[in-house]
Amino acid sequence: MQRRDETHDRLLVRECLAGSEAAWQEFYTRFIGLVRNVIRRKAGLTWSDSQDIAQSVFLELATALNGYDPEISLSHFICVITERVCIDEFRKERAAKRHAETRTVDHHDAQEEGAEIVRSNLEPQDCRLEKAELSLRLKDSMNELDVRCRELLTLRYYKELPFSDIAEKMGISENTVTVQTRRCLDKLRNAFTNRERKG
Repeated sequence: MQRRDETHDRLLVRECLAGSEAAWQEFYTRFIGLVRNVIRRKAGLTWSDSQDIAQSVFLELATALNGYDPEISLSHFICVITERVCIDEFRKERAAKRHAETRTVDHHDAQEEGAEIVRSNLEPQDCRLEKAELSLRLKDSMNELDVRCRELLTLRYYKELPFSDIAEKMGISENTVTVQTRRCLDKLRNAFTNRERKG
């Protein structure tokens, strides 16, 4: 029975990587519970955060499955990827909090001793210009995508809607949102890379 399950897992992974919607639906349905259980062990997450991280896990798996070793169980592989995504999300959140922090320092040039100023978090001008240029290139690359991809990526990364809201808004399943987001990101990456090559 175990050998049969392992063979099925290998076939399932192969079909997912080939872009089969049915395979991705089966993969998602089968492993979403496992992914959510791993995420639940992380303290301090809201339900919405947990849902977003779960979808981020499946987006990551869409690429990570290329490196799946059939010698290890698929469930273990998925747990490892889920843990990694959780750690990455925790680090991003911690970095964001650090960036947003301000602290007061003594300003000895002030008229009164002990007067305080707030430390500025402004980036150097060259960094801001570089980011602005990158943002413009990204926008131009977005304009090369089809309407559906532009809508999906806008809802997810500009309006920052959770996958569940996007699925409801677009009238499709969350799993389909995950698969289509991966494909649209690939298209955006290719469009951006082509623009970089052309200068």
